[in-house]
Amino acid sequence: LIDDEGMSMFAKKLKNSRVTAVRLTFNQISDMGASQLTADLIETQVRSLDLSFNKISSIGACHIAKNLEKTKVTYLNLS
Repeated sequence: LIDDEGMSMFAKKLKNSRVTAVRLTFNQISDMGASQLTADLIETQVRSLDLSFNKISSIGACHIAKNLEKTKVTYLNLS
């Protein structure tokens, strides 16, 4: 399972990659990890992001929404 620490390392690897879809369902990602990931997505080609079934609250969702405005993401799942 990926937690916030793993998410931070993963997000850094996405920079300058050709990845366009990220599906990280059923992990241990919290508000902090999700916020870090979406902040790092600014420098990526990711268009689809699925973070469903993690530990992201409404506070984390607000941080994600702010960060996504600066990315290429057009699909987001937080269910």
